[in-house]
Amino acid sequence: MLKVSIHAGPSEAVSRFNLLGWLDIGYEKLAPVADYKTFLFQSGVGASLPTSIYAYPRWSASLWDLTARAIALGLRTELDCLTEEVPTVQREGKAFAFAKQICALIEHVPPSISAPS
Repeated sequence: MLKVSIHAGPSEAVSRFNLLGWLDIGYEKLAPVADYKTFLFQSGVGASLPTSIYAYPRWSASLWDLTARAIALGLRTELDCLTEEVPTVQREGKAFAFAKQICALIEHVPPSISAPS
């Protein structure tokens, strides 16, 4: 599984206080061309519905490509729209604080070797 944390500010200043959101990416089907299940949580907004990325070639692209696709799917507002595209920016409603820099950290969490006793 990949755990991605997204923070306001540079990587040197990462803390729980500037966490903007987090993303979990796990295998739904492990194969050379794998299916992934993703889940996005945004601070102040909440959790998205779990989404899937189908037929993604393992190890053929960077982890950042897979992460960007998962974030784009997690940000979608139309529940019937499952295409991998970045949603348009909505400029309505509440104004949000501006971050001059955003960073993301990707952590690989290997599956456990043995089941807990």
